[in-house]
Amino acid sequence: MLNRYETPLADRRYYLQEESGRFLLDFRLPVYSLRAEARQYRGALVDAEADLTQALRYAERFYPYMSSSNGFFEKLPAEFLRDAYYQRALLRLEHLHNPAGGCADMATSYQLDTVRTSSPRWRDCKLPGSRAPLNTIELSAAKARWRDSLTRVPLLLQAGRLARADYLLQQLAAGQVGPYVRVPPLDEGPVNLTYLRSEVARRRGQYARARAYLDTLLALPNPAPLHRYALGILKIDHLNDRAGGCEDLRWVYTHDTTSTAPTHPRWRGCPMPAYRVAATPAELGAYATAYMDSVNHARELTNSGQMAQAVQILSRLLHARVAGAYIQHPLAGYSSSPYPPDNPYHNLRAATFTARAQAYVQQQEYRRAVADLDTLIEQHHWSRTLTTEAYCQRGRYRLDYLHDERGCDDLYRCFERQGQPVGPDPWRGCPQAGWARQKNRAASESNVTFRLGGLAQGKIGGVEVGFQQHDGGTGEWGFNHGPSLELEALAKPLIVAPKFSYEVEYYVIGGRLDFAAYIPLGGPKRAVDLRVIPQAGASLLGVVNVFYGYALPLTHSPLDVLGRHRVSVFINFLKLTKFGG
Repeated sequence: MLNRYETPLADRRYYLQEESGRFLLDFRLPVYSLRAEARQYRGALVDAEADLTQALRYAERFYPYMSSSNGFFEKLPAEFLRDAYYQRALLRLEHLHNPAGGCADMATSYQLDTVRTSSPRWRDCKLPGSRAPLNTIELSAAKARWRDSLTRVPLLLQAGRLARADYLLQQLAAGQVGPYVRVPPLDEGPVNLTYLRSEVARRRGQYARARAYLDTLLALPNPAPLHRYALGILKIDHLNDRAGGCEDLRWVYTHDTTSTAPTHPRWRGCPMPAYRVAATPAELGAYATAYMDSVNHARELTNSGQMAQAVQILSRLLHARVAGAYIQHPLAGYSSSPYPPDNPYHNLRAATFTARAQAYVQQQEYRRAVADLDTLIEQHHWSRTLTTEAYCQRGRYRLDYLHDERGCDDLYRCFERQGQPVGPDPWRGCPQAGWARQKNRAASESNVTFRLGGLAQGKIGGVEVGFQQHDGGTGEWGFNHGPSLELEALAKPLIVAPKFSYEVEYYVIGGRLDFAAYIPLGGPKRAVDLRVIPQAGASLLGVVNVFYGYALPLTHSPLDVLGRHRVSVFINFLKLTKFGG
């Protein structure tokens, strides 16, 4: 179930409409309220109460405390809740003989009522002294008091006033501050509130309750080291779980960049790890420097014949990811971009695989060397720079040591990327003609896209197929442009149309210009209809396009069956999709 504080303002109206059925034109009373009134007139009092209860359940979930320019979202739920609670209170008091429930509804309606009337309206029920904030100004004041109250709790804990701190936290959790109720928490309020409640419970000896609060916090994404530290201390000091507590403290030590020494009393004598996670920019920079120093040291060991030590160092870098005093942060080396290449951590790992492959070759572990280069190429396929030398090395290792003919393909890729074969005996016995085939194949893969789509022009529909040549090696998601040759086939009567086009797509928009020659293969008219067709429309990253065009005839006798208006939907099988091109 969604929390009313978590629903975005733009979604309030949508959810209210979906959950409550439909609102009337003034968006004030939902269908449930009107049906409850109709059922009450018919004498179906229990059903009327059920309708009001259902309507209130939905409205309570989306009670908004967000302001808008016209105040619409301030008025809608507050006024509806006020009227619905009052309507159900009267129903319970006057017909269902439920004074407790009726007076509770009266109290809630009173809290939401901006205009207090005389006592008879409230049927002598005991009314509360607090009320909900009913406008933006009152809401701001209530939130300020909520923040001030939360700030007071640590001071109360420091003074030892645990009962007062616990009571204040209970009030804040219920959304009550001073004269206001139904006050939403601040953005970080629930987290801070839960942590403070765990502290109060711990100091009052309620250890199970304190742990429950901390477990709730640690279940959130990216838990804070402070909360896990509190859980570790709780386990060691009060729950007789030293092993579990020390495990929590070790995690905190590696993730807390302001940690004290491992022997500090803060860590309760638990053995701390030798390495910490590199978290700050300075620590990440120190990690990268120490990492590269280790790679260079391993290369020196390889050159001096100490291959076993070199392999040991490089394997530790790849698997344990330890360098200097730090361990690589779990998120270091990752990027939201589909091309993470300029991230130095990718380059470090590529250098490690290359260096270990060279050490394996010195140990005559040729298959392991090739396996490392396989991994490098697979994990860094997006980087032409990182993989070029890997193809060169893998080709030589396969041909020189494993007698694997696939080495020729690697050398072709290597030479194609370098421009010319270099070094003594560059071909290793591979046919030199294969280099030209490799260059042609690579050019085709990089620069040609296959297209398939459907179209409707006038009253006739058909399909189109073609190939697009990308200028400058484009043909990637997002931006795509270039000339193309295509063929259209339209049915009833059968018409074919070879055409030349130039097309551009940029993320969500696109367009193209067609020069088409429509040749009828059926029907009485056989003249060729030449047309130029400008088109524009929507594009999904250059992959799926929906274009509208208007055909301009270039001949004096255009085909009557072909209209001027055209709609086409087609797919570009770009290179990165891995299925086409």
